[in-house]
Amino acid sequence: MIETYSITFSLVVIFSVLNYKYLKLPNSIGLFLIGIILAVIIIITEEMFPKIYYFVSQTIEGIDFKSLLLDGLLGFLLFAGAIHVNLKELDCSKWSVLLFATIGVSITAGVVGTVLYFIAPLIGMELPLVYALLFGALISPTDPIAVLSILDKSSLSKSLLVKFKGESLFNDGIGVILFSGMLLVVNSLSDGSSDMVISDIGALFLKEIGGGLAFGTILGFGGYRSMLLVKENPRLATMVSLAVVVGGYAITHLLHISGPLAMVVAGLIIGNKIHIDVTCDNIQKTVADFWLMLDEILNAFVFFMMGLILLLLEFDWHTVLLAGIVIIVVLIARYIGILIPFSFLGHQAENRNKASFILTWGGLRGGISIALALGVSKMHHGNLLLLITFFVVFFSIVVQGLTIGKIYKKMFGQ
Repeated sequence: MIETYSITFSLVVIFSVLNYKYLKLPNSIGLFLIGIILAVIIIITEEMFPKIYYFVSQTIEGIDFKSLLLDGLLGFLLFAGAIHVNLKELDCSKWSVLLFATIGVSITAGVVGTVLYFIAPLIGMELPLVYALLFGALISPTDPIAVLSILDKSSLSKSLLVKFKGESLFNDGIGVILFSGMLLVVNSLSDGSSDMVISDIGALFLKEIGGGLAFGTILGFGGYRSMLLVKENPRLATMVSLAVVVGGYAITHLLHISGPLAMVVAGLIIGNKIHIDVTCDNIQKTVADFWLMLDEILNAFVFFMMGLILLLLEFDWHTVLLAGIVIIVVLIARYIGILIPFSFLGHQAENRNKASFILTWGGLRGGISIALALGVSKMHHGNLLLLITFFVVFFSIVVQGLTIGKIYKKMFGQ
């Protein structure tokens, strides 16, 4: 595995340089596309070079993208994203973020799942309602990895960026819990033991969300106080912040609470405390630069691997047609999931509609959706869910990610 990661990292760096010099795309999008192109080339030349095809396919399967992202890298990426978010700016949009990350995600998941259930038979594919809703749960949350890495480079206003960042950071944790709840329903129906499902889901939500927020608060303040003890040594303070993520994320798995929510809360507290506290001037730059660099490296690795996952997929034109329809359904469901919570906030109708559209188009899906889909790919109907997920993510990252800045300028004239 060390050799595999070493070779993959080297390829990521080489392709990042090529993208920077020639393609000039945002690095995340560039690496995702390069990964797809590389996968297509390997697939086309399979008969000529079967050993290369077999080696690369086995390598990707061996990396286990789902476990790598959800059980490892996600904690680092969420903390790195949260540590740079201004808590005062986030506070101004707190109700928007809260409503989008809870009501919005739930509405989107319900609409997508229900519509998918009804449209799949129209093109000759049967998909039970619970599996359709499972797909709705895994595709409904926007991906903080995609949002933070792509939209940060766009020309969006600070107010909209804060909403995007805040929502993506928090609804990621909510979305994973929602997915876990639906997976519990699927498994219980398969086993014929559905008596306690509702109470089990309620307990899951309460423990995961409440525990994650509480533990993240403890981690954040504990980490900040520990960093104060070594504020004269910036590198040691940075090691403390790293230990918060490594140790804290591992403990959340042991306690069965939400690791993503804990990392977001801890990152927000530490990031804002060290920037407010004038005695921490010595460590601010070192800590910020370290997490910025780590964020860049891990993002590049994740997006490149996402592109290569195309090697693991087998699809026909029925699937492509269904995926194309689902892309439109996801966008409409996202718009509804944004517009309804937005209407509770009392904004003017014109501004509400414009902002809802921008928040819809900028609600990018990414590695987390693919990782969740990979986790159920061996289940009945799981391969179909993975295929649709990949196409939705492809459209989201490439089309939406590359056009969001231009659309915002055209709509708001900035």
